[in-house]
Amino acid sequence: MHRMQALGLTPAEEETYRHVLRHPGRSIRAIAAAPWHPYETGAATVGRLKDLGAVFEQDGLLWPENPERVVGRLTERMLAELHTIMQNLSQAYAVVRSLEEETAAAGPPGTDDPAQISGSSG
Repeated sequence: MHRMQALGLTPAEEETYRHVLRHPGRSIRAIAAAPWHPYETGAATVGRLKDLGAVFEQDGLLWPENPERVVGRLTERMLAELHTIMQNLSQAYAVVRSLEEETAAAGPPGTDDPAQISGSSG
């Protein structure tokens, strides 16, 4: 079975979504109380799936969203997160330059100036 963890779902979220696919129209309370949820986390899991657009509630019952749509949304979300991570990593050389500037501004080895220690800020 293909796993959805690569798309950002926890095992309990995936199990819940797959359960709703197999058993659409079940009560939210019953699904939230399912045994695969860690202690008292079922409601939060259902809430997150609703926030992600994987399931929707209608009259207290839980219905699955179309799998193709769900995987598409999750994929877009993960790609956006990866894009942000890549942008942050592209700043690594600027961090190196900043750290090298700190090293260049250092005083002679072995001199402890209390004013510099207490006055330094990050």
